[in-house]
Amino acid sequence: MEQARKLVEQDNVRFLYNALGTSANTAVRPYLAARKVPQVLINSGASKWLAPAENPWVTTGLPQNRTEAVIFARHILETMPDTKVGLRPMISARITSRVCATASATRQTTTSSRSRLSTSPIRRSTPRS
Repeated sequence: MEQARKLVEQDNVRFLYNALGTSANTAVRPYLAARKVPQVLINSGASKWLAPAENPWVTTGLPQNRTEAVIFARHILETMPDTKVGLRPMISARITSRVCATASATRQTTTSSRSRLSTSPIRRSTPRS
């Protein structure tokens, strides 16, 4: 936040370009929006940025995470229909369940009847000592 403030107030930047990460961009968004400083082509796949009423000064440079998951799932189902796919917990079980739901929905729209995609939650193993 302090770096964004310095860029705007001391260095007089007119916009921020290609900033990395959802959390970092979320943290500076209210400050930049209040000063009408655009965040251009941010590197975040979160769907939250697609609400122009809430984020009028933000444009994204990446596809949504959900869109990317659908692309990968379709590719796997079309090119490797008998392959099992395991999903490792990323940040939270909620995100993993979203990816599983996306993959499951994609599987239902795929024409291949041989396609199988395992959407069972992956259990974390206990750390080895």
